[in-house]
Amino acid sequence: SFCQLTVQLTVYEMGASESHLGQRVVIAKAKLERDLKTATQRYAWLKQHSPSTLSTITNSVADSFATCSPFLESTLLIAWLSDAAQCKTIVLNACKKVLRAPINADEYEFFKQYVFSSNIWMMQTSAQDDGDRKFMYEALLDIANEMSSNIVANMDSIFEHLQTHKKWEQVLAIKDETLISRQDHKSVGLLQEAGLKQMFEEKKSENDETLTEMQNFVDSNMAINMLTSTASKLNSEFQNHIRLVMSSYGQFKAAPMKKVERSLSKVENDYADEMSPKAAKLLDLVRCSVTFNTVEQLITGYNAFRRHVEANASIIELARVKNGFCNDDANSGYRDIKLNVVYKSQNPDNKGVRMVCEVQFLLINYLEEKRKIHKLYSIVREQTYFKMVVAESADKKAKDIKELKFTDALTVGLGSPVQLSLTNDDKNSNSLCKCTVDTDTSLLAMEGGAWFGVVDMKTKKEIWSLDRRTRCDYSKNISYGFHTHRWLTISGQKYIAVQINRNTIKMFQVRAEQQTGSTFGISMFKRNKSSSNSFQFIEDDKYELVYSSDKAESAHISFCEFDDDCKHIFLIADNNVLQKRAVQDINTIICSIELKEQVRASMLRNFRLSADGKFAVLGGGILKKYFYVIDIEKEEQHKMKSGYLSDSVVPCFINGENELVAVSDRGGRIEVWDIQKKTEVRQMLSLSGFRENAHVQVRASASVHNLLAITAVSDDEKKLQLYDVRSWECCYEKSLKCDGRSLDLTDDLKYVTIAGFGDNPCIVLQID
Repeated sequence: SFCQLTVQLTVYEMGASESHLGQRVVIAKAKLERDLKTATQRYAWLKQHSPSTLSTITNSVADSFATCSPFLESTLLIAWLSDAAQCKTIVLNACKKVLRAPINADEYEFFKQYVFSSNIWMMQTSAQDDGDRKFMYEALLDIANEMSSNIVANMDSIFEHLQTHKKWEQVLAIKDETLISRQDHKSVGLLQEAGLKQMFEEKKSENDETLTEMQNFVDSNMAINMLTSTASKLNSEFQNHIRLVMSSYGQFKAAPMKKVERSLSKVENDYADEMSPKAAKLLDLVRCSVTFNTVEQLITGYNAFRRHVEANASIIELARVKNGFCNDDANSGYRDIKLNVVYKSQNPDNKGVRMVCEVQFLLINYLEEKRKIHKLYSIVREQTYFKMVVAESADKKAKDIKELKFTDALTVGLGSPVQLSLTNDDKNSNSLCKCTVDTDTSLLAMEGGAWFGVVDMKTKKEIWSLDRRTRCDYSKNISYGFHTHRWLTISGQKYIAVQINRNTIKMFQVRAEQQTGSTFGISMFKRNKSSSNSFQFIEDDKYELVYSSDKAESAHISFCEFDDDCKHIFLIADNNVLQKRAVQDINTIICSIELKEQVRASMLRNFRLSADGKFAVLGGGILKKYFYVIDIEKEEQHKMKSGYLSDSVVPCFINGENELVAVSDRGGRIEVWDIQKKTEVRQMLSLSGFRENAHVQVRASASVHNLLAITAVSDDEKKLQLYDVRSWECCYEKSLKCDGRSLDLTDDLKYVTIAGFGDNPCIVLQID
């Protein structure tokens, strides 16, 4: 759906490359700081010397927005500082009016030139207004998503109607084909220059950072430049050829060549895992479309074009077919058929020049809806830009830890209203090994051995569960499935990954259904007090991972982790192999590292991954005074020996970054290591808050936003403790009614979740 697409686009920087977007952000941050400083000074003076002028300024801004009249941004910022609540109402009401279909061209031009480019979107609303502080750009995105939902529903209705057409089976008979998927294919011959091939065939030495950087530069700059040059030579000729062939069947429209920034973005994000040169995957630099009024015309036009291709192999050759109408997802929104062809220039001046180009086959019904949504789309695709502008510098990014407030959000077990299908008849009904919260959906996932379930924290009811006892065989003395579920966002769709047996991980789409019955992607998950969402969990076969090895019946997955971008999954398999796989090709192994020492799955989470997926750390275990740091890209393992710890358990990367690692032992000690320098940099001799001479064991750890959270137990105490990693001082402590075998901090620092054995095997704290 459109809502899913908007989130998908945030992954690849809203149409701008990472470097280009970064430049925009730097400029915008400097402007924001400068303008806000000036506005604050003027506001302070007016408040002291002429308060009535502030009211006049606010009224003037209201008139400008009501009449879509030009205004100066400095005036708008002063109005915001004077009365943020009123200013918010003025701005957002005007946006709703301007963006409501049908959109008036003059009003939209006012919005684009004066409103959308303003710093007002980087201002924060008050918690009193929204229940939770949010930026103005988030409120704008909510408006755009809300208005787009009707258009998405129209697209889905169109699809439902099309499925009743008497010739619809002929559309579905058009199958996906891939004959050529790269511009450097032998039938195309682009990007074969010696200067390119030499760069990518260069062997990497031990210190290969410079070579990697230069290869990326050549791939994302030189290769794209070469492709765009070829595209410029062919574009006009290709468009004229397709126009002559297809104009009698449908409405032909030439599309502009894909912009360099958009091409660079796709190379850096969509094709990051492809073989170099990655730019060879760009198959739509030259593109056009043909629009048909009816299904019959679409079928006729498609068949005619295929016959033309087959009869003119010296000019045009089929490369790929992608039929979007064959997508089984009933809520996929926009659909079309895309054909990629190798076009061979017939111009004597371009002798031998050929390139993969794209022809889109559209139905007029979809085109009309696509036009309606385009302006809303241009707003939503700036989400990443806004996020990066408002993100503070590394030192300021962490929340002010002293101001954090922790409140009980939900408990499971004794005294809890939550009723689980995990009953007292189960082996460990008061024991859970991992619990995590997804803040987009307010859903709590829990796993306890053979049982897995999800609770809606809004309703405090279990809404989904898996009884893995019928699929898991724990009789072979194999440990697995203790810390393996994970909330994910893949291509804009929310998923939950769950290990369902010893060697299989399945992913389930998480779909929110509002009372209207419409189903939305992740961008529609945020709920307010008046909304009522139910959720569906739909198994997605294309992301099913089945691990196999020569151990046959004993082959198993001990641990699994994902990088923060959800592009790769990392497994510890059969206790002694680390595998990396691409999520989009989940049963193909990218790399496999045989571990120097076995690591068994257990209640202790002894395998952790850095957020970027470049490093992993393995705890040595009980009575082992060492741990391993694995450089996954170089496939190197480094053994770190401690002269301080009695064991090495529950490691974690500080802030998720691949610089510092905290490792603990059963004596209540924590050691922090610099993994780049391979040296210990900090010893925490003992945990605070426990009675003197208590035997304290660290059970779990997690770290985000300059916080290190640990759970620890002694003979008579169980505690959660949070430490400020800038000072290593304990800043929060809470007694627990479970032994804290699992600990999770959400990336946005909104929830901390503890799981373990005890009266309350799951505890969720909300952080404000």
